[in-house]
Amino acid sequence: METSNEPFTKPYKDHENFLKWESDYPTAKDVVEYDKSLWSRDENRPKTLLCHDMRGGYLQDRFDQGYPSTDCYSFYHWHLVDVFCYFSHHFVTIPPVQWINAAHKNGVKMIGTIITEWDEGRKNLQKVLKSKEAVEVFVKCLVGIATKMKFEGWLVNIECHVEDEEMDQLVYLVKHLTDEMHKSNNDAQVIWYDSVIKSGQLRWQNKLCADNRLFFDVCDGIFLNYNWSPIHLTESLAQAKQRKHDVYVGVDIFGRGCPGGGGWNTNKALKIIREHDLSAAIFAFGWVYEKLGESVYHINNEMFWELLSDDLYPHYINRLPMVTTFNRGYGHSLFKNGKKISNRPISNLSLTDMQPTFPTNRYQVISGCPIITELAYKTDDAYNGNGCLFFSGTFEDAEQTNDVMFRLFKTDLRLTKKEASQLTILLTYKNNSEYHAQPKLVLCRGDGDKMVLDSYDTISVQNRWQIQEHRHKLNQDIHIKEIQLHLQSTNNGRGRFQFLLGEFKIIDASERNLDAEKPPTTQLTIEHKALNKNANDETIEIEIQLSWQVDENARSYNIFCLNASACCAIQDITGKTHKIDSSKTDFFIGRAFASHYQIGHFLIKKNSSPRREVKFQIYSNDGNGDTKLYCENIIRIDQLLV
Repeated sequence: METSNEPFTKPYKDHENFLKWESDYPTAKDVVEYDKSLWSRDENRPKTLLCHDMRGGYLQDRFDQGYPSTDCYSFYHWHLVDVFCYFSHHFVTIPPVQWINAAHKNGVKMIGTIITEWDEGRKNLQKVLKSKEAVEVFVKCLVGIATKMKFEGWLVNIECHVEDEEMDQLVYLVKHLTDEMHKSNNDAQVIWYDSVIKSGQLRWQNKLCADNRLFFDVCDGIFLNYNWSPIHLTESLAQAKQRKHDVYVGVDIFGRGCPGGGGWNTNKALKIIREHDLSAAIFAFGWVYEKLGESVYHINNEMFWELLSDDLYPHYINRLPMVTTFNRGYGHSLFKNGKKISNRPISNLSLTDMQPTFPTNRYQVISGCPIITELAYKTDDAYNGNGCLFFSGTFEDAEQTNDVMFRLFKTDLRLTKKEASQLTILLTYKNNSEYHAQPKLVLCRGDGDKMVLDSYDTISVQNRWQIQEHRHKLNQDIHIKEIQLHLQSTNNGRGRFQFLLGEFKIIDASERNLDAEKPPTTQLTIEHKALNKNANDETIEIEIQLSWQVDENARSYNIFCLNASACCAIQDITGKTHKIDSSKTDFFIGRAFASHYQIGHFLIKKNSSPRREVKFQIYSNDGNGDTKLYCENIIRIDQLLV
């Protein structure tokens, strides 16, 4: 059973309730902003839009702060995507916080959905198109919630007939929404779905044509229906002219009339689209999870995206710091500097870090006999976060040193002489078998040369994790285009290696946080209210809202509870109780991406000593991956019970 006292995102089913959206979102959400300047992408190539439609939407992903399970759907191939659309069949679909954060952290725009279908949709549309003023009120709300939730725009999907006298207002709706979104957000994106035509009839065209281009002309793009043919694409090209990459050709992974039939043949449709130099809109990619089985999802998911990868165009990080723990947004535990600090499972897309650019099958044996390798995500161990990358393989050659190379990242890091003179690279790893593999980093430069990083210090940390620290003072500008990881056998003979990669950083040492050990000076505010005061209850339930001033250098915050002992506990969304025993270690509460965090159910035993103190601490995590105690506050049990 899910409790309802955790912050969550919800859609709107009708026009009247949506116009009152501000009462549902009185304060800012816990959202990461989109910054396209951190990423390089070829703007002259076709784009890729993903449209997520799974089981009606708003499943465990609706909870802003995550869900206590590892069985939820996850997505982590963000580097292959340009725009992400969260889709449902509600009138106005607001993208959940988790999805917005995951997209923005990884360089992808996020859009919501406006849909009118069937009789209820028609009623909502009538109210929107009642007058020019009604359109403007509706658009003001759409722009307002997108601005507050920090997402970039909308897919407009009108799947009901429109009366002749309403057509001018519908075109005005699309144009005014596009104009107002662009005034509010330089990265705005408003896309029309191929549905209603200029006569007002609901008639899917499967192409850009004279009947639907009146909408295309006043917005940022069109999402074509799925039942197209190569002839439709040729005609669309002729209509679009210089805006060909604003035509997103629909690909339904469930098939439903799409060329190739979807599923494992999705790549066939995508290849035809790219042959016509058009953008693609991939719909319902959760097919892998829904139809092929949740227990084998991650294996099938890797295979699926490898199948499409030749016709997708990655974007690359182009600025320091470059930091990743390879977190895929889920795990059975939480680790800090190699030590397990929480046994509670979590699925939270907001935690998703940068992943390797290249598909897992893109590796190259440098010497020796063929080496059978595997690259996977492991959640029973980590250095920082909820998981790490797991490399395994067998060195076959008994006569010579073996060397296998994994292409990790495609980058566009153009470092100035000043940045290059302070360059620090940190590789955190662990060998998990007796047959060790020695890691070696290679940087591929823009001039074609390779830098082999074979000069470093090795630092041993907790639980057999090791850190290779490379410090380089390069007195020149440098362009890093690719980062490779080489694993070499350390002893002769056939042997199987198991190698864990926990964290990777490239940072400017001059930008490191030097104040990590200073005592906190920022105030932590604790607001609370009792949820039950029944005299017969043995436990008092309290909602606690923590808030603090923004740390301008922080990317996220970790929240801990201290001194609570066994008199306190937290109850998660599923109703499961977790006792707080901070006598041995600080109790991890959660992670925030803005300057506030809500504890939905903080439990206190009635017989607890009223003078006992509970301390909350907030640690800020900066872009270099450094952590410092940012603020703290103490509150007595009797104060919480007021």
